[in-house]
Amino acid sequence: VRPNSKLPAVDRFSERATSDFGKLMDLFGATNYNSGIACGKVNEGLYLVGFDIDSKSGRNGFDILGMLEEMGYTLPPTWSQRTPSGGEHRLFWSPVPIRQGANVLGPGSICAAMAGT
Repeated sequence: VRPNSKLPAVDRFSERATSDFGKLMDLFGATNYNSGIACGKVNEGLYLVGFDIDSKSGRNGFDILGMLEEMGYTLPPTWSQRTPSGGEHRLFWSPVPIRQGANVLGPGSICAAMAGT
């Protein structure tokens, strides 16, 4: 993604996603781009899902997660990254696609699930 932005730095980014170390070094060695992850279908029955748990604008996605846990819903441990606003990004594998958009995990939450359907 472009520096200080969430906008893609390259066209057709989801088609160009790679885990090839040489290609990644070429891209990041010559630029000051930020990294991004293409969520969605990996192959049949496997989807990469990213949750963006926001903690801003008077809403706290962590409170929504706590309420869901109290109702018996829990998320497995996973890779996570803190965001500058105090939120968190978490990545999960899923056997089914998850609806994309804000407020997916609960009303009043800014939590977002991102996966191609």
